[in-house]
Amino acid sequence: MKKKIISSVLLASLILLNSCSSTPASAPVDLPSSYSILNSGFEANVRAENFRDGWAMSSVTAMESELWTRNGIQANLTPGILVNTVYTGEQANSAEGYYSSNPLRAGCLPVWITTALATHGMEGYVLTESNDYTSADRDVIKDKIISGGALTCFIRGDEDWRYSDYNGRTTYNYPDIQNIIQRDRIVTIVGWDDDFPASDFLHEASGNGAWLVQNTFGAYWGDDGYFWMSYDTPLFGVCDLNLSDEYSEVVSYESSVSCLASTGGSTTTANVFVHRGTLGAVGTYTSQPNETIKVEIYNGQLGDHLLCSQQQTFEYPGYHTIVLDEPVEVNSFTVVVRYPGGAPVEGASYQSTTDDSITRGYYASSQAGQSYIRINGQWVDLSSPDVRNMIDIISDGESQAGFGYLGLIGHHSAVPNNACIKVLFI
Repeated sequence: MKKKIISSVLLASLILLNSCSSTPASAPVDLPSSYSILNSGFEANVRAENFRDGWAMSSVTAMESELWTRNGIQANLTPGILVNTVYTGEQANSAEGYYSSNPLRAGCLPVWITTALATHGMEGYVLTESNDYTSADRDVIKDKIISGGALTCFIRGDEDWRYSDYNGRTTYNYPDIQNIIQRDRIVTIVGWDDDFPASDFLHEASGNGAWLVQNTFGAYWGDDGYFWMSYDTPLFGVCDLNLSDEYSEVVSYESSVSCLASTGGSTTTANVFVHRGTLGAVGTYTSQPNETIKVEIYNGQLGDHLLCSQQQTFEYPGYHTIVLDEPVEVNSFTVVVRYPGGAPVEGASYQSTTDDSITRGYYASSQAGQSYIRINGQWVDLSSPDVRNMIDIISDGESQAGFGYLGLIGHHSAVPNNACIKVLFI
């Protein structure tokens, strides 16, 4: 087994999307004109980043607020543990995952956070859901904050004039920013005010309204660590980080998700596991809105004795877990997942160097007998050298696959490596 962790995971049934939904939900009604999770009893920690680890602090705030909003748990998670959880890879020693010569200065993308928390867990919790709400209506995002806590998002933060002090409040308006390539900071949306004056921005907004956002410069910066971001600023990388402590183990082979493997039309992949226990859920990724994923669990290695079958539709792209209606006792078993389009796969290793000479990279590999893809009615091992010529490898830039919030734009994988299928034990 490449990946086998023992963590505790919380009420996964509360954080799954409605399995009966096949179309986007209508916009919520009766939303307040202003709201903040800070007024809900949640005691938010306002942290000051060290070098470039603000992403960990923003993510921790989102997770802490989710635990409070959904479960009444006032958690105090540690950003440094998240940094160490993300950077577990080491190419020189063939340790799969993300690595860096200086994790505190290397920065991070959401896919690294999502994968690390879903695979390794953190402080007794495992990530079981992370949805990309970038394309959602403003009212949907508001409703998600009320019902599920703060959301992380990308902004560009290297131009001081974007942050301006008006009427004693720190404001931000960047209406011309377009995509992830232009953004370099992960911050946390904690609320909004529809009546925030358009004139209170350095570059006057087209209308009233702003998001209340927690930054990672400490409590002495801005409005006690917060600022107001105009509705004119396009949102990108808006996602939640939902945790659970219901599960005891997560077993998987992939160290991340970098691309899609496609056989044309729908695509089916499978992972073969040898692990004794009670299987409670299966985790994987979707790349498009309203994807219906079908999971089948068979006894043995690519066996034909079906133990259970279940499907679920997910409204937004992201990482999800399908909770089994009835837990299954397993030992040697195969998990088959059928996707309506391409199937998420681990992708190839890569390495890059930042402007200040920080090395960071991603190491991945696969072994025979772990992951398979269905081609012309036959199972083909994804580690086979021949498989690359039998399938299409689709990157986000080629397919607009909905992985933009994960930070995959511009990454092209030469090999598929393992299928992105996790099993969660209770």
